[in-house]
Amino acid sequence: MWRLCFQQIKTDDFSSVDSFKDALRGQDAIISVVGVGGVSDQINVIDAAVATSVHRFMPSEFGNHSESDHKRLPEMRATQTQKIAVMKHLAEEKVVETEGRFSWTAIAVGNFFDWSIKRFPDFGFDLPNKAARLYDSGNEPITGVLIDSVGQAVVGTFLNPTETANKFLRIRSLQTTQNQILAAFEKITESKWSVERISTKELYRAGKEKLENGEGGWILDILCTQIFADGGDRSIVATREDSDNSLVGVREVELADVIRDIVVESRDM
Repeated sequence: MWRLCFQQIKTDDFSSVDSFKDALRGQDAIISVVGVGGVSDQINVIDAAVATSVHRFMPSEFGNHSESDHKRLPEMRATQTQKIAVMKHLAEEKVVETEGRFSWTAIAVGNFFDWSIKRFPDFGFDLPNKAARLYDSGNEPITGVLIDSVGQAVVGTFLNPTETANKFLRIRSLQTTQNQILAAFEKITESKWSVERISTKELYRAGKEKLENGEGGWILDILCTQIFADGGDRSIVATREDSDNSLVGVREVELADVIRDIVVESRDM
C-alpha cells in the first residue's frame, strides 16, 4: 500500500521528454487527465516517468475502454486510435523494457453521469425548465459513473497497487435509460416535464454537416448519437458482474437517490 499525497504537475512544454523530468522526479505515480488534444503527448510523459523511476502511470482514459470497439462512430475513432497507441507504448514497450519496475492502470468509466446531467442539457435534461430531450425511443441502456466514484476508483487503485497493476479497470455507478431518468425527475420534482423527441439519424447528419463546414457544436451532436442511438450498444462499460467496482471500492447507487441529490443541489444554488 502506498501513502497518498497528491501534487499537481505543471509544464508549458509537452513536446519533449526532458521538459517533464524535473517535474516528475521523486514522484511515485502520475495521473494523466489531459484532454483530447493532449492524448498523444502522454507518450513523452510516460518516457519521462520511466526515466525518473516513477512506479505507476494512469493514462487519461476515463471514458469507454479505448481498446473495445464499442461500435464507435467514425468521427470518434481518431482519439481512440491515439489512446490505443498510448496503451501499446505503456503495456507492450515500457513495462517490458523496465522488467516490471514500471506499471500502469487505466480506468474506463463511461459517462460522467451526475456531472453531465447538471452541466449539459444536450445530455437530455434541463432541470430549471423541466424539459427533456429524448433520443429515439429513450430506451437505449447506458452505464454511468458519479464524479465522486471516479475519485474513489483512483484512490482505490493506489491503495491496491499489486492487484491493479497493468490492468484496464471498468467501473460503474448505475445502469439506466433516458426514460427511466425522466420518470425519476418527474416523480421527485412532482411535475410533468415537456418532452422533445430527437432522431439520432437526423442529429448525426446535422453533426457531420457542421464538422464538414467547420462549424462548432458538432461534437455534442455526434456524442449524443454515440451514446443514445437505439440499438447502438455503445454505452455499457461493464455489466455489474464484470465490473471492477469491488476491487477499488466503488459502490452501485440507486437512480432515484442520484436524481434527488441533483434536484436538491439545484434548489440550494
